[in-house]
Amino acid sequence: MNFDGFFPLDTIDDFTRPPDTGYDTGIQLIKFSNIGGYSLGAVPFAWFMTLEGDIVSDTNGGTSTISLPLNVRNGEHRVQVNGSDTIVLSGSANLIGNGIIDKEGPGTLVMSGDHLSFQPAAFFVDAGTLRVGSDNGLAIGALIRLPS
Repeated sequence: MNFDGFFPLDTIDDFTRPPDTGYDTGIQLIKFSNIGGYSLGAVPFAWFMTLEGDIVSDTNGGTSTISLPLNVRNGEHRVQVNGSDTIVLSGSANLIGNGIIDKEGPGTLVMSGDHLSFQPAAFFVDAGTLRVGSDNGLAIGALIRLPS
């Protein structure tokens, strides 16, 4: 899914309620583009959505916040933060899974909120800044690899 600043109302509703099938909603791509920052959230007690692909920000210096309940499942997921952009992953216990997060690009990724239950297989920081914005921004014992 490409996110360019708006969703049709019916799409938001589909993403924020448990589907009838009992399975979560898969997201191939979250992309913030154009000028400015965005906020992508869900209603309280929303069903987890599986991040099957990547997160990309190209907003010319904007700050975008994701407070969706995301399942970062198996595999590697790029978080490409371009230029002076910032992506904030916030919320309380809204990240689960054991996939690999690969932070790329010169921008900043902020882990804010309570992510103690998020145990990624690894957290790679290939470029830019990873900022832990709260006491519980990363799980205890999280493996973080910095560029050499």
